[in-house]
Amino acid sequence: VLSLADVVSANSTGPLHLAAAVGSKVVGLFPGRQIMSPVRWGPLGVHHCVMQPLKKICKCPQGKCNCMDSIDEYEVAIKVMDLYGQKKKSQVV
Repeated sequence: VLSLADVVSANSTGPLHLAAAVGSKVVGLFPGRQIMSPVRWGPLGVHHCVMQPLKKICKCPQGKCNCMDSIDEYEVAIKVMDLYGQKKKSQVV
């Protein structure tokens, strides 16, 4: 199913990495905790996008983080549409 998608938006979990592995472009949502950094855990390959909270370093108590709420859904939608547009342009011969 993931290989049929032009673009997949997901948080930093298995489906994000599986989508990238099967050739779908991804918009990855990563928290601001250093241990979960997209530098280490970001999607492999090219033409992917990583988004993080406005606060680059999360200092919320464990289990009570709301930093991810600062990722604007509109901005995520724009990134998805941008990657989708790139996919369609690359298919035109």
